Amino acid sequence: MNKLTDLPNSDGFFGEYGGKFVPETLMHALKELDETYLTLKSNSKFIEIDYITEGPACSALLFKNEINNDDELIIANCDQIMEWNSNNFLHNIKLYDGAMVYG
Repeated sequence: MNKLTDLPNSDGFFGEYGGKFVPETLMHALKELDETYLTLKSNSKFIEIDYITEGPACSALLFKNEINNDDELIIANCDQIMEWNSNNFLHNIKLYDGAMVYG
């Protein structure tokens, strides 16, 4: 894969014949991820770009006019996996002007 157009389509399939390149042991987790995404998508605004940026902060700056400073905003890489309590995190960051999680 050399270009973003070589990536799977919106349904996760490659090429004209389809097919997902996913180990069978991960299919249940992938199905659960798809269902969660579809649930969140209906209550969220997703903005896509068709090129690679220098990171999540640079990507967020592209859409700074869309950001409402009165709303909570979490910026993360798509390759990060975290277990966390979102309610606890959002409660704690309201005590300050912002927060950063690193590891």
